[in-house]
Parts: sequence; C-alpha cells; structure tokens
Amino acid sequence: MRSPVADGAEREADKNPIRPLVSLFLVISFTLTIAVTFGFGFYLFPALTTDMQHDIAFSYSSAGLLNAAVQGGFLVGSVLSAVVLARVWGQWVIVTATITSGVALLLTQYVTNAMGLAILFFAFGLAAVMSWIPMVGQVSCHVPERHRGKALTVISSGTSLGVLTNAMIVPYFVTAGDWRDTWTFAGLCTVFIAAVTSIALTLALRSHGRLTGPSGELAQDRATGSDFHRLACSFNVWLVLALCFLNGFAPLAFQSFLSPYLRDELHFSVDFAGGIWMTIAVVGMVSGFIVGTASDRIGVVKTMSGCYALWATSAMIVVAFPLQPMLIFAAIIFALAFYPIYGLVPAYIRRRHGAADSDRIFALGNLMLGLGGLVGNAVGGWVRDLSGSFVPVYLLNVGLCVAAIAVLFISNRERLGRAFGRADYQRRE
Repeated sequence: MRSPVADGAEREADKNPIRPLVSLFLVISFTLTIAVTFGFGFYLFPALTTDMQHDIAFSYSSAGLLNAAVQGGFLVGSVLSAVVLARVWGQWVIVTATITSGVALLLTQYVTNAMGLAILFFAFGLAAVMSWIPMVGQVSCHVPERHRGKALTVISSGTSLGVLTNAMIVPYFVTAGDWRDTWTFAGLCTVFIAAVTSIALTLALRSHGRLTGPSGELAQDRATGSDFHRLACSFNVWLVLALCFLNGFAPLAFQSFLSPYLRDELHFSVDFAGGIWMTIAVVGMVSGFIVGTASDRIGVVKTMSGCYALWATSAMIVVAFPLQPMLIFAAIIFALAFYPIYGLVPAYIRRRHGAADSDRIFALGNLMLGLGGLVGNAVGGWVRDLSGSFVPVYLLNVGLCVAAIAVLFISNRERLGRAFGRADYQRRE
C-alpha cells in the first residue's frame, strides 16, 4: 500500500502540464534502451557468427557456449539486481548498465579469441537484465497508472526493434567493410541511448518534483519495504515465480527451434525462414502498444491469458497446418503475444504486490525466466533427439501455455488464498 504522503505527491505531480510529454519521452528512451541492450546484446552475435568464425577460430559448439554465457550473465544480473536495487537508486542502475553494455559492444571488435568473447557476452546478459528490472519502479513513479500496462508492454517490445535493426545493419556492414564495424556501430548507438535515457530520467525527476530512491520508489514508500524472508513465505510470490519460469520455457519452440523446423523438417528455403523472422520482428514492434492498450482496458490478467492462448494457437497451427500462408499467420499471432508478455508480468506483479516489493519480486522472476530458458532448451533438444521430430516440442509448448493460464487462475482465486491463510491474496486490482 502506498502512503497518503506518496499519493498526495502523485496528485500534485499530475498537475504539471509537461508531465505527459516527459512520461512519453521516458517510455521512448526506455524502449530504445531495451532495443540496444537486448537487441544487440542477445541477437547481434547469432547474425554475425559465420563472419566472425572466419577471423576468430571457434566451432559451432563454442558458439553455443558463447550464447550460454549471455544467459549466464542474465541469471547473475537477475540475482544481483535484487540486492543492488535495495541499496542503489534505480535510475543510476539503468544508466550504468546501459553504458556497460555499450562499452562491451565496443570492445568486442578487438577480441581475438573465444574466451574474450565469453567474458564480454557475459557482460551483455548482465547489463541487459540490470537495465530492464529497475524500469518497473521508474514506470510506476513517472507514468500514470492508467497507462502503465501499455508503457511496460511497449518497452518490453523494444527487443523487436533491436532485432529488426540487426537485420538491416549486418548486411550493410559485412558487405561494405568488416564485421567489426557492426559492433562499433552498435556500441556507439548504445552509449548514445544511455545519454538520452539519463536526460529523460533527469527531466522526469524534475517534472514530478520528487526523487526516487532504491527500488525506484518514492522515499516516503521505503518504510513499507519488506525483507526476502516474508516474500519467500508468500504462496502467491511462488506462483508468480512459476509463471516466470513458464515464460522462459514455453516459447522455446519458436525461439530456438523454429528455423531448424522450417528448414530441416519442413524443407523450406533459408529465405522463407528469414522472412518468418522478419515478420515476427515487424509485428513485435507494434504488438506492445496493441496488447498494452488492451491490458489497460480489460485488465492485466485477462490480457495475459489471451497472450498464452495465442502462443498455444500459433504452436498448434505450425504443427497442424505447415503451409506457407498458415506459418506466416502463426508467426504473426506468436509475435503479437510474445514480446508484450514480458511487459505484462511486471505490471501484474506491481498490481498484485504493490510498490515496495515489485522490483525485488521482478528480479527473482527474471532469475526464474532465465532458468526456464536454460531448462527449456535442454528439454527441447532432448525431446527432438528422442522423437526425431520437432512436433512434440510444439505440443509441449501448447501444454506449457495451458499450465501458465492455470497458474494465473490459481493466483487470482481469493478463496484459495484464504484457505492457505495468506493475507497477500487480497485483491489489489
């Protein structure tokens, strides 16, 4: 619960005529931050792997380990964020993490061995998640509540903008010069975006007439903070963590195995597989606004359930109707739900658990998200090798989406909360 002092401060800040413009500028800068930290940090290397292998001797097995280094940084950053945000102001963490990502991108051009790449790629994952987690608290402070769901889904969809940017800059730089120029361009863009975000945060603090402290919340709200022991004893928190684990596990059929399924099992061309990913990226750029608007109107829980239903539907289409038009349709509805779901989760956490706990729960949720991704890729590969087909992997995707909807249903059953004697089951929405 927010304190009366904090509520009064927010009402006073709402009278500022430039607040909507500043809030919009902040959301745009956060979206660009996600585009560079996740879009470049996670997805630029896969686009340059073949070109980099010509100059740096590493195998495809090593390339897999390098991608794992990014995930490792993501997991460590999730844990570290939960600790750091209790002591350091969120806006400082966002800017510092973005600068760190930019420096790591710039240094990549000078690396001559796989070990050096692994260290920098670990920094990519670490910086990306530590730039994203504090944004939840900042959005809670600087964006009106009626627009927060839309803001978070738009921000989380920034990754698709980064993926689309990769698709445009990689052919240009590789053809015109050297793959190293791509990393230089990405690094300079990231440092520039860090400066823009710093300006946006400064303007937000001044226009709102207040300062945000650790966890990105008002200084007056810090007295309501809680320790990890209380969170660990909350059944509803564990349900949220289970949901985050499923969010990492469920989309593996598309994230990791879509291209191999299309090319190796269905025997489509590399151009068609590339076109599917371009479709996912383009749709993802607008999906945040569409789904976010829906969440602000009908509620976060209903919107999240709809996203999981779209995930399951897209997986069933890929299996049941493996024809080009239907596969394109499946890619569209998958992209419509995939990117925004990661913005809906923090909005859901914020509404269910309040301001004081949201950043810490979200940090733990990102840890479970990373674990879900690691386990999901391992299980998906094992299922593929065991069955000799990707079809069971997509059927598993359907089952996981149904499980996620069930978790949402359970977490919103008030009588179940009373049966467990948990006060945190009282509805906050």
